[in-house]
Amino acid sequence: MTKSLLLSLFICIFTISTRAQVVSGVNFDEIKATISQPGNTNYQTLLKRVAATDSTLTPNDYKLLYFGQVFQSNYSPYGDVTGLRDAGKLMQDKKFNEAIAAADVYLKDHPISLDAIYLKLTALYQQDKKPEMKPWIILLKRLIGAITSSGDGKTEKTAMVVVCVADEYKVMASLKVQITNQSLTKTQCDKMTLVQPNGLGLTELYFNVSKPLGKGFN
Repeated sequence: MTKSLLLSLFICIFTISTRAQVVSGVNFDEIKATISQPGNTNYQTLLKRVAATDSTLTPNDYKLLYFGQVFQSNYSPYGDVTGLRDAGKLMQDKKFNEAIAAADVYLKDHPISLDAIYLKLTALYQQDKKPEMKPWIILLKRLIGAITSSGDGKTEKTAMVVVCVADEYKVMASLKVQITNQSLTKTQCDKMTLVQPNGLGLTELYFNVSKPLGKGFN
């Protein structure tokens, strides 16, 4: 093997490795290192701070919480949804207290689940429990903010990054946009064709789904 060919191979390997760890505006290597060390940004510590409704949590803390999910042993973007389905059925039957209890059970194992947080919020809203809604509204808003801070969604290279495909719809609801079509690109992005006109002034919105896709095929 010639030196020039060997050098090209090393460059190729390095490029692939870098792309695997940095997705759009998210440096997953950096996040893993930060949440693994002792201190206020340790992942388990961050979860305890959320549970205690710590008002000093920063936008970066929420970014660590959301994207740090991929490094947790219970990260399961496609499976383990039975509890959520049960809670959803209870909501349909207008059994709101039971739905809240079911959501709480799910949240014990998946405390950053946007679906579970939203479901609990909806059940609390149906019971007009506004004071109880406040910390969950803040949590949902901040986690969606972590996603929208990961990219502008205008192109595949600057796609917003999600660790669960269902989270795309919570983001789009917050942005007040609807879609007419959804397709998966070669760069592992969900391309959303938007209803016109919309407040974003965009025809398409991109979400990078490489993390859930990678987990799904492991």
